[in-house]
Amino acid sequence: MNREVLLICVYCADWHTVRKVKYIPDEVRCPKCGAKAIGVAHPSQAHLVKLVKRWRKKRGKIRRSEMDELEKLKRTVGLVMTYGKKAIIALSARGIGPTTASKILSKYHENEEEFYADILEAEKEYLRTRPYWN
Repeated sequence: MNREVLLICVYCADWHTVRKVKYIPDEVRCPKCGAKAIGVAHPSQAHLVKLVKRWRKKRGKIRRSEMDELEKLKRTVGLVMTYGKKAIIALSARGIGPTTASKILSKYHENEEEFYADILEAEKEYLRTRPYWN
């Protein structure tokens, strides 16, 4: 809950913030336009703010690698719109992207402990397999 995340409104592209997960409300909305289209990224990916603005305002060409980053960010938007803060919690975990978060979030959890246990297992899997990714 102490991890920081970058939140970006992909609807208006005029709002972004870096916040600790514990300070994020259960229902996340853009304070400027009221949209729930909030993407989640790591704070080190601040370049995404400019990329989203370029994409929304249709200014300049977007390279293939940038489009891949945008697609990943848009997948986080869908998770946040569906699951709210729970999605942000899952996405803030080390090595958990939209695909893994989606698997965790779509699974039935009887209580919060099971939810956090699934996140921990995904983090362990990431740490175990990360050396082989390249």
